[in-house]
Amino acid sequence: MRRDRTALYAAVASTCLSVLLAIAVNVGTGGALPGPLAALAPLAWPLVGVLTLVTVWLAARGTTAPVAAAAPAGDPPPDARLRPAELPLTDGYTGRAADLNRVRALIDAGRRAVVVSGPPGVGKTALAIRLAHDLAPGYPDGQLVATLGGGSRTAADPAAVLAELLDRLGAGVPGATDPDRLAAHWRSTLADRRVLVLLDDARDVPQVRPLLPGSAGCLTLITSRSPLAGLAGSATYELGVLTTADAIALLRETGGGDRVDAEPEAAAEVVAACGALPLAVAIAGARLRRRPAWRVADLAAGLRDERSRLDLLYAEESGVRASFATAYEDLPEGDRRAFRALGAYPGRDLPAGAATALTGDPGAVERLVDARLVDMRQAGHYRLHDLMRLYARERLAAEDPVAAEADALRRLIDWYVATLPVAGADWIDTEVDNVALAVRAALDHGAAAEAHRLAVAADVPLLHRAEQYAFLGICRDRLAAAEALADARAVDEALTRLGETTNAFGRVTEAITLLQEAARRWAGRDDPDWLAHTRKGLGVALRDAGRYAEAMPELQAALAHFRAAGDRRRAAQTLTDIGVVLVIRGEPERAIEALDEARDLAGHADMHPQERVWPLVPYASALHQLGRYAEARPLLEQARDGFRDPVNRVGDGLVLLELGDAADVTGDEAGATDHLAVARASFAAVDHRPGLALAAQALGHHHARRGRPADAATAFGTAAAGYEELGNRSTAGLNLLWRAEQLRALGARAEADADRTRAEELLGDGDLPQAETVRARLRGDPDAQTQV
Repeated sequence: MRRDRTALYAAVASTCLSVLLAIAVNVGTGGALPGPLAALAPLAWPLVGVLTLVTVWLAARGTTAPVAAAAPAGDPPPDARLRPAELPLTDGYTGRAADLNRVRALIDAGRRAVVVSGPPGVGKTALAIRLAHDLAPGYPDGQLVATLGGGSRTAADPAAVLAELLDRLGAGVPGATDPDRLAAHWRSTLADRRVLVLLDDARDVPQVRPLLPGSAGCLTLITSRSPLAGLAGSATYELGVLTTADAIALLRETGGGDRVDAEPEAAAEVVAACGALPLAVAIAGARLRRRPAWRVADLAAGLRDERSRLDLLYAEESGVRASFATAYEDLPEGDRRAFRALGAYPGRDLPAGAATALTGDPGAVERLVDARLVDMRQAGHYRLHDLMRLYARERLAAEDPVAAEADALRRLIDWYVATLPVAGADWIDTEVDNVALAVRAALDHGAAAEAHRLAVAADVPLLHRAEQYAFLGICRDRLAAAEALADARAVDEALTRLGETTNAFGRVTEAITLLQEAARRWAGRDDPDWLAHTRKGLGVALRDAGRYAEAMPELQAALAHFRAAGDRRRAAQTLTDIGVVLVIRGEPERAIEALDEARDLAGHADMHPQERVWPLVPYASALHQLGRYAEARPLLEQARDGFRDPVNRVGDGLVLLELGDAADVTGDEAGATDHLAVARASFAAVDHRPGLALAAQALGHHHARRGRPADAATAFGTAAAGYEELGNRSTAGLNLLWRAEQLRALGARAEADADRTRAEELLGDGDLPQAETVRARLRGDPDAQTQV
């Protein structure tokens, strides 16, 4: 203020001096002043001298205070502000409504800095830009964007970023490089402004912290592979892959167009091959856009080959592989080696023990989680995105010797072989698919001995998990490995196990062929124990095919051997199988006699707890045939309790079907409907197709009892189709006979006759007692038993 007054006084003195100097010059050259001023003429020159001294003094005084630099020509007025609007176009952003709403909720809750975190290619930047556009009207003083390069080795220097941001706001400090001074100036500049700042691809907390405004009126959106957990006052939102619906919408928006709607199944296959990763889906859409002659099915077919999938997911200067590479190349060499080792893993869900076995480094997988190359599903369980898994395999093949993958796979198999015998049922249920994939991977890599070793190790732990379809694949690969090893005894054992397992999953015709061959081979090997074991399995398969006259001799021969050998466990199992045959043939008294002995032996044998309760299910069914429903119910409840720990959905489903049948016959329609629905859900939960076919059959009987022939015909048709797909021709034929009855009731005689003809083709020489009863009813035999 003092400096300003000095300048004012100097200006006034200078003006007065100019006026008096003009007067003095006028007088000195002979001029005259106007009348009223004539008397002042002699004083003009003295006053000029005095004012000259005053002006010089004031000017000298003013130079002792700093003088503001003159504003360069063209600068805005001092009160004008630059209001940058730097947000890029959203480029047809689609989907992510739930994610956008959740991030907005964090902002609405008062967070002034929000980190959108996630792995490469997940769409962090696109979501942040879209959100910034939505929020921009609330930040009228501007929207700034800075790319921090955190996903590369050349991450931006915070001081350089600050200098650039300040310059864009018209508040730059020429030549300033001190980070603290720049950060302070940045906060001061934004102190009374409402500005939205988007910091894209941040590396870590030290890079971001100086860039945060100090004003409560500003908002900072940050994208980063890291959650930046140490960034005080911020909230982190973890972004995952797209939902299937959003992924299909993105495929349509980025180039698929109407073709996506015209080929919904192919579109779903494309997004599944992309793992619903937004970058991959967008590139797939772009590929469709550049190839208008392609169908979506053409792209889906190309993506099926995992070896070329990453090649297809490349467009112009960007690609999934390049996105992953930035994260991979940023790792230290030890972690890159660990990541490559994970490429040898054949599965998707990765237990911590498996990760350690593969990498040889207990902490490596956690570091890879931090680098966003591996996802953590829950404590101790990890997962590689499908495309990341392919990238790891590429790096392994490109950078490591061939033996490295074989060594990693061998270490994995060592770990599974050691872990399976002591694992709980829940762990086995979680890991069975990965075990199957490991067996297959070893076989594919020519390591037949390793594949066979793991398959045998899995046999006993998985024996009671018949609901696990992967066990069937393990048994198939066990046989292939034994054949590759040219080990005749191992082949025989594998044939027996594969036959039993194949039958457990309803593939009856195939099972009979396998078990007949196995029995023939064991008969020539002088091993009565394995021969009896195989004949028991063959008897069960023949029973399930409706060939009871052939089944009973096989089961009785096996039972005789087990009794003679004192093998109570297998004797109890075989008596249970015999009891089931007798129940099906309508001989409940004989069935109860056999099952009583089975229960007694089970009580004194070294058996799995669930093996002990299996006889209760056919026992209850035999009691139902005798009309003794009250006696049967506690047995079924006991069996159901036995199938709960660990959960055995197949056993539970069979119990529920019996409970539903009892409820139906005794007039409890609501209870019957409920039991049937829950039974079907139990089978569906483990994709147990024989159980699903049996549930459809039970539903058909339920509708038939209630006088609903159309519903009954539909259910019996579903059951017939299910059994025929499994190769169980006899039971498929029986269901078609039942369906023919219902069609007759509807007056659809032509359809009924067609079903009846097809049923006889399927039944062949089978001796199903129920089939003869239905045939009699269809012939109109008045003595035929009514359908129940």
